[in-house]
Amino acid sequence: MKTKSLWILAIVAVLAGMTACKQKATYLKSDVEKIEILSDGGTDTIVLHSDAPDFELVSSPDWVDTQLVDSLLIVKVGKNTTSGVRNGKIAIMNGEQKLNLPVVQVHEATFLNVFRESVTIPKDGGSDTLRVATDGGRVHVLGAEGIQTEYKDGVLTFKGKGNKDAMGKQKITIVVDSIKKEITVM
Repeated sequence: MKTKSLWILAIVAVLAGMTACKQKATYLKSDVEKIEILSDGGTDTIVLHSDAPDFELVSSPDWVDTQLVDSLLIVKVGKNTTSGVRNGKIAIMNGEQKLNLPVVQVHEATFLNVFRESVTIPKDGGSDTLRVATDGGRVHVLGAEGIQTEYKDGVLTFKGKGNKDAMGKQKITIVVDSIKKEITVM
């Protein structure tokens, strides 16, 4: 009888020890490589990915309000009133896995330069690029009907299905913060 009780006690102890052990994370990543916030500030939600749900917020810059809710990292940043870009890192741990997420906030733009007055979409469709220089936030385009635009690393790409007679010439506006420049798409 004592032997049977000892076996039961041993099994219960092993099972209790197995359930008390946490699963160790073998990876930790997020759905973004970098968090970019506009000069006016804003909120962003980043999804964290791991094989163990034990996330810990280790640190963040003093100008970033961070909150960790399960696997969601909520980032809130106020308006950038400095005269420059703000850079920092948000550190997340999961067991021994560490993730450093860069966070960047631009300041209000003081200039926007475009290096041509027009771009041309070929008659049969295609793309054209335009070099753009600015010290400010997100570059975007207004009034580009039927044209896809993408800005990356100082280059604004325009893509269209074709410039047959229907599109003709369009005046579009390139905007960064409160600065605007008008160009023609042909």
